[in-house]
Amino acid sequence: MTPTATAVPAAVADLLVAVRPSLAGVALTGAESLTGDLGFDSLDLVSLANEVRARNPRVDLRAWIADTMESEVDSVASLAAALATAEESDNG
Repeated sequence: MTPTATAVPAAVADLLVAVRPSLAGVALTGAESLTGDLGFDSLDLVSLANEVRARNPRVDLRAWIADTMESEVDSVASLAAALATAEESDNG
């Protein structure tokens, strides 16, 4: 199932800008592919995972990365959903 385009939470946009400063000010819809549309490579994905871990040590992107490799859906919306789920689990 592919997440639909929605408003991208500011926290997710901030994470992406931390890894790719050139994205500052870019209006993201959520439908963008991190690798296809935004140009993230494997090192950027590692940097993204590290940035997430630095902000919240309990959130681990490994499951999301594994899912994206299998499904080939690496949209900004899928990242936002994975982070929201991880944070809910952490808070719940």
